[in-house]
Amino acid sequence: MKLNYFLVFFVALNILGCGGKNDTEPGGLDCTTSVYPGIAVYVFDQETDSPISCGATVVIGNGSFTETVTEVNLYDGFEGNCINFGALEGMVGKGSYTVIVSKVGYQDYVATDVEVVEGYCGVITTDVEVYLSK
Repeated sequence: MKLNYFLVFFVALNILGCGGKNDTEPGGLDCTTSVYPGIAVYVFDQETDSPISCGATVVIGNGSFTETVTEVNLYDGFEGNCINFGALEGMVGKGSYTVIVSKVGYQDYVATDVEVVEGYCGVITTDVEVYLSK
């Protein structure tokens, strides 16, 4: 009889402990230990719409934080277009940032009030598409 109570208790504990949602994120999804950028900048030629992020310099700042990002060895699906990542989670949090993009042969671009928001497990990447003119 004691064995039956133990089995019922053990099965109930497993159902309640493992079968339910966890506390890490709404919906029962686990947060990862990966670090995600607060801002990802994609740079294009205004006239041709061609991706030109490779070789561009991106400065991201908010008063107390400034980061300069140059060509990054990460590529998106645009046939060799670099992505300029910045404001990495762990170094900065949510907030409003200024993004300045420069590239030789193009006029500089300035975007103010680029918002980085906080999700349940960390920052949510804000994508910024920049079109530079010559």
